[in-house]
Amino acid sequence: METSKHDLTSPSRGALDRADWKKFLEDENRIVADTGVRVGIISVDLAGAHDNPERDAVLRDRAVRLLSRRIARTDRLAVTSNSSLAILRAPLDSVPSVERQARDLALQLFGAGLDAAVGFAHRRTGEDLMDTWARADAQADRALYRLERADHGVALP
Repeated sequence: METSKHDLTSPSRGALDRADWKKFLEDENRIVADTGVRVGIISVDLAGAHDNPERDAVLRDRAVRLLSRRIARTDRLAVTSNSSLAILRAPLDSVPSVERQARDLALQLFGAGLDAAVGFAHRRTGEDLMDTWARADAQADRALYRLERADHGVALP
């Protein structure tokens, strides 16, 4: 099988790929449990992607470049699928700060011409970071559904 430079096995510069992201979350679980640092995860689903692999790669790379300039030095960015990204925010100043940053990043992406659905979650006490990511991802999925169905879910023929 031929691969392109936009294949997920070689994600955009500065971003972890999906396999490295999962390993990173596993490693961070131990650190967070030991230190008690507050963390959050922001999940970004690029609306309009999912159709054309080449176009999806261009949208994803643009989003990675923009987000990598907008996140803190201590945050980690990952390409989690052809059309989605995730950011581990650590440490959080406060629980509401992950929501503020998620909204700010959504506006930054929109301003750059990238429609994106953004979800976020803070890590609950004793929660595995994979579960935190799943909650953030579910929130992004709901936001994407609302974006794609401007009529609030009613699909008219």
